[in-house]
Amino acid sequence: MEDRSIRGSLSRRTLVGSVAVGLAAGTAGCLRPLLEEGGQTAGNETTEDGANGAGTETEAWPAFGADRGGSGAADVTPPGDDVSDVWTADLNGGRGNPVVADGTVYCAARSTVRAFEADSGEETWSSEVGLTGGLSPALTVAGGVAFATPGDGFLYAFDAGDGERFWSESLTGGSGSSFASPRLLDDVLVAADDDRVSGHDASSGEQRWSKELPNTVLGTVVDDGTAYLGILAAGAEPSVYAFDAESGERRWTYDGVRNGSNEPTVVDGTVYGGGAGDTGTEGYVYAVDAESGAERWGTELESPIVTSPAVTDGSLYVTDEDGGFYELGTERGDVRWRESVWDESDRDGNPPKISAPAVADGRIHLGTLDGRALAADASDGSVTWSFSAATEIRASPAVADGRAYIVAAETLYALGTA
Repeated sequence: MEDRSIRGSLSRRTLVGSVAVGLAAGTAGCLRPLLEEGGQTAGNETTEDGANGAGTETEAWPAFGADRGGSGAADVTPPGDDVSDVWTADLNGGRGNPVVADGTVYCAARSTVRAFEADSGEETWSSEVGLTGGLSPALTVAGGVAFATPGDGFLYAFDAGDGERFWSESLTGGSGSSFASPRLLDDVLVAADDDRVSGHDASSGEQRWSKELPNTVLGTVVDDGTAYLGILAAGAEPSVYAFDAESGERRWTYDGVRNGSNEPTVVDGTVYGGGAGDTGTEGYVYAVDAESGAERWGTELESPIVTSPAVTDGSLYVTDEDGGFYELGTERGDVRWRESVWDESDRDGNPPKISAPAVADGRIHLGTLDGRALAADASDGSVTWSFSAATEIRASPAVADGRAYIVAAETLYALGTA
């Protein structure tokens, strides 16, 4: 599909406190995001209606982990206790992590990027990309533009309103396997595919810098001029890298996770993450200084950590490979509680792995590999509601406007109360 010129075709939507998008004079066919300091932000946003600019307030979860730092938490409204499927949508054989922005749910799945009305589930647009396998990374939506690395080796920018493609840029020659969502910081878009990370002009997709890593990049987050990467690590290899987002210059590495790693989270000058410890059978959660990479604390847990953490209000929430989920304090890494989604007395085989947590209004939202979506009280881990999708959930939920959006195998669910 031929890329469409962006001049004159930007949507009217504005993310409050997030991103302003405009066109630079004299630059034909080129998007010029005039990005405010805040970057894309979860929480409340305003959708402009009609020429008078009257706004309808909605809530947003516009990136994996809710925001550019991947905090996994947002000031949004979760579902109540009596949860059912308000609507479902068939993803035609694909599966991906959902995001919500401007009253629309976005998801990359198999060979398409798709958008659905958050209220009704009606598909608003679908745009073809290369064939992808496995779980596609979440999009990042900011200023009326949807950025995607669906896993086909390319980076895309779409009009978030109608799905027309502004530009595409090859990351790995069309043969990639991306685990990482694109991240927007000012006018730089950081993207990763396989073992490479690169910085791009967000307006045109033009590559500014590129770096090859020792192993697969599992996730990226950005904040305060820096891109932080979690990579698949073994032994004493570094598992977290920090690069200058503008130039690609390496700032530091961290090697505290000895076996495996996940996408980190950066909140208030600290990078948090987890993986496996020295033997590979226990878990390890860390906090390092975002500027220097120096470890502030490290805590061993019962089982390897398999997802990105969520961090909010002095608490860190994380899941392990044995069906457990935890709360730790962010100051010292002290374990406050551990609960499990697996009841050994009535289940056969291995415990179900759990998705990355999504925290909203004192509740932790999770999906499990045995097909359950659930919410737990963030103060003690007690389950407040559970929904059976009857098939595996690998994607992390997105939460906004009283609904939790999950992808179970090849189906997108909107869960809420009647």
